[in-house]
Amino acid sequence: MHFVVQKHAASHLHYDFRLEMEGVLKSWAVPKGFPTMRGDRRLAVEVEDHPIDYAQFEGTIPAGNYGAGTVMVWDIGSYEVSGGDPPQALKDGKLHLTLRGKKLKGEFALVKISGRGENSWLLIKHRDEYAATEDITKKDKSVVSHKTLEQVEKTSDNFWGSNRKAATKKTAKAKSTRAKSVKKNESTEGDDDAKTKSDDINELLQKGKRAAFPSDIKPMLATLVDKPFDDKNWIYEIKWDGYRVLAYKQKDKLNENESMFHNSII
Repeated sequence: MHFVVQKHAASHLHYDFRLEMEGVLKSWAVPKGFPTMRGDRRLAVEVEDHPIDYAQFEGTIPAGNYGAGTVMVWDIGSYEVSGGDPPQALKDGKLHLTLRGKKLKGEFALVKISGRGENSWLLIKHRDEYAATEDITKKDKSVVSHKTLEQVEKTSDNFWGSNRKAATKKTAKAKSTRAKSVKKNESTEGDDDAKTKSDDINELLQKGKRAAFPSDIKPMLATLVDKPFDDKNWIYEIKWDGYRVLAYKQKDKLNENESMFHNSII
């Protein structure tokens, strides 16, 4: 079975670790970079399954699509799971992996953890003969195209849309032609559209009621509880320690009230 590690410049630069399993790519996002040195461990957030053919994708996910940004195949190879039953190991929340990639080799552990969200795992590099003494993620060229992420962004004609089917160069060219055609048509109607939008805004302003500028809005903060719960009216996301900030702008004046800054570390 195959694995792939893709370097992904989306809203934040991260690595995507994907394992071929049961006809799909089981996937984890690794925000802080892949662990390669002895004893290294990284948070890995389990994300949605991807189709098998995505393993070779290198190019651009257009804006408006899930994971929009540039993708590079940082490493690819085969893997084994100790015990020989990857789906069961995944279900149990602990995979002892042996990777045979072009960059990554040796033993790793992927372990589900509690306390940091339902989809949180730890990716750990074992202390074996293949453990690096230096961070090999600095070897930043693709194993497919031998380009850096920046070079892929500038030169690739490959696109991947939300329908999960990679567009060909011919398709990309057709999309570009259609976009230019739409833009040309829109330009002939621009004056009418601008006037319509202006009329709509004026109408909304006339219907609006005057009120004091808000001064008591506070950011939503995480609340510490004894145990997780399940409720169809709630959704969950990982809580990252840091600061929540609200800024109020009234015309050209920015409100710099210190009460807007709230430490979310608990």
